[in-house]
Amino acid sequence: MRSRLSTDHFMMICGFGIIVCIFGALPGVMAPTMGQAIWLTGFSSAFANDFPISLYATDFGYPLSSPIPFGLSGALPCAILIKMGVPQIDAYSLVFAAWLLVAYYFAIQLAKYLGVNPKLAVLLALTWCTMPILWTHVPYSMLSIGMVLMPTYAYAAIKFIQSNEFKLSDYAFLFFICIIAVFTDGYTFVMFAILYGGVSFGEIVLNRENRRKSLLVFTPLAMVAFAMSYVLYTQYIGQGSYPPPKMEFFRAWGADLTYFLQPTANVTWLWDILNLSADRPDNLHYGDASAHRGTFLLPLILISSFAVARLHRSSLKCGLLIVAAFSLYMSLGPTFKIGATRAEDESRLMHAEAAGTPTGTQVLSERVPGFKNMRASYRWVVLTQLSLWIIVTLWLGNEQRTATNRSKVSMQYYFIPLLLILVQLPNPIKAMHDYSQARHQFNTFAEDTSFFRKELEGQLVAFLPYGNDFGVNFLASTNGFQSFNIGGDKNWEEAKKVWPQSLHVASRTIFSSSAPDNLTALFSSTNIDAVVVLQHDLLWSVHSWPPALSRIKEINTLRTLLMADDAFLVSEIPRGIVIRRISKTEAAQMTACPQEVCARLNIRPDMGFGTMVGQFDMDGVTTTTGVSGYLLFGPYINIEAGQYTAEISFAADQAATVHVDVVSDLGKSVHAEKRIVISASESGNLIGSIDFTLLDSVKDLEVRIRVDENTTIRATSLTIRPGK
Repeated sequence: MRSRLSTDHFMMICGFGIIVCIFGALPGVMAPTMGQAIWLTGFSSAFANDFPISLYATDFGYPLSSPIPFGLSGALPCAILIKMGVPQIDAYSLVFAAWLLVAYYFAIQLAKYLGVNPKLAVLLALTWCTMPILWTHVPYSMLSIGMVLMPTYAYAAIKFIQSNEFKLSDYAFLFFICIIAVFTDGYTFVMFAILYGGVSFGEIVLNRENRRKSLLVFTPLAMVAFAMSYVLYTQYIGQGSYPPPKMEFFRAWGADLTYFLQPTANVTWLWDILNLSADRPDNLHYGDASAHRGTFLLPLILISSFAVARLHRSSLKCGLLIVAAFSLYMSLGPTFKIGATRAEDESRLMHAEAAGTPTGTQVLSERVPGFKNMRASYRWVVLTQLSLWIIVTLWLGNEQRTATNRSKVSMQYYFIPLLLILVQLPNPIKAMHDYSQARHQFNTFAEDTSFFRKELEGQLVAFLPYGNDFGVNFLASTNGFQSFNIGGDKNWEEAKKVWPQSLHVASRTIFSSSAPDNLTALFSSTNIDAVVVLQHDLLWSVHSWPPALSRIKEINTLRTLLMADDAFLVSEIPRGIVIRRISKTEAAQMTACPQEVCARLNIRPDMGFGTMVGQFDMDGVTTTTGVSGYLLFGPYINIEAGQYTAEISFAADQAATVHVDVVSDLGKSVHAEKRIVISASESGNLIGSIDFTLLDSVKDLEVRIRVDENTTIRATSLTIRPGK
């Protein structure tokens, strides 16, 4: 007995190790995702900032106290870990791993409940936890956890439904799981309710002994559990539901029939090796890649069909088949699609004119509560896969109970979960690399944006133009400032309703000639301290860091416009600017030059520099075109009257001569100019200097470096010091 238990436990540990790696939930080494981790840990950090801890975020979404619309079951324990000093990304991974362990444990328990021996139960649980529909959704954070927890929900439902008599412990467990489900993810909570209804229907129709008890006791009690859980959720978010999306979403994110029959390339390694997967470019399909990356069902359909044929009629089998058929049909969305594609320049949404034969489910998606918000129709496949997995498990449990030679049967049926696991695994090398990169990029993002604490701590801020600013949740709660902006489409829509009109106008016009007037109105009508304008958005940039810079030209124009107005102070920050409204006295005090150094800047576009004949990289700017012109201009800083020295760090493969001048007012005022000879050196520490005098304070001081033809040189940093 001791040896058998030891083997079972060893298998469980190994299985969980595989699951953690597949989901990337290994604290200190990997992270499941970056973008959603930044979003959720932003909420968690905001919760942790209150004493002792809060369920609402006040650091962003000003002036509201914002609930997290889904994933509280992950954000709250994550907040506790952050409060204890665990690094944010490792707290996220640890919570993710903890819920995976819960899901894995109860999948094993469900398999055992259905008659499977412990070893086979471990393999079946591992089969469930390795399904691609689960691990391909780790970028969606707690949605993935809600999906992987589905056997836990099924265990609570089936155990309660099949009880011969009412047990308070079973009902309490069902009630508790309902609460966990609703605060984890809305999609899987609705699926949980449908699963319960289907299994309960099978019990009522086919089990005469329990029919009366099911109708009069168990079903009403379950309805109370689901209803009370939903009421708790609505009380938390402060409303009954969120506005339903357009029907175009349901059509676009409905599953194509071909998705069920052929796997997508670059998802599971075995199908790629066998060259049996289909290439499905994201830019040619409706919806996005999530709709087809995990919806391949053929192996599970074949095995479960065999299981259905072998199983005798039972209430559970009947209920699960109803649930599987219903959920599979719902996953198609409002229209049938067979190999449907779109033009590359066509919208991801599927409009009515592009739709094919209707499925008839549109009326459910338009009118039924819960269904109305499940716009990613393909996700119903999770419930289909759960139902079929339980049917296979039920069959294997039945085979083991009725076999005369149990050891022989057990060995024979181990092959089934092992085969499913084999065809479901991702490319391990790529997966480990992606998860490691996610953790690295998260930490890089945190480090690269830590300057916000020094720049904005204790202030009320708006990032313009605003949008669904995922990154703000993290930036505000981590760096100690408050922001109007908030990440998450549902939270954003709610926050916009209470924002002042002046904020909406300033956001729409931030890159127009009316920006100064509208910013003045914003500062006058609110208690805002600063406006931040970044060279990248805060939605897509947090999914891949460092970001693509798309607003450099617009910000340079805005900077010039504001510097001509005495009402604003524009400060340079990495990848953007900070705008404040100040008086002339404050401006003079804030632009006063310190004793030792006025400015020390690395030469990068996000520090206010530009180039005409060069190319920026992490180390500075290098000539690339071989023609004459300005290698460098910027950084357009405010500085008071006085004598100064500008020092430029160079590196050069060969000796070169450059022309340097110091100007303001977009080059109309020249304060100094000089030709500097640079010796050959790759060290980057050759210093060229130029002295200049300012008779008056300027708002846009610019140091320009002009090179001749065929000059190869690199400029790395600029330092401005008080002159002697």
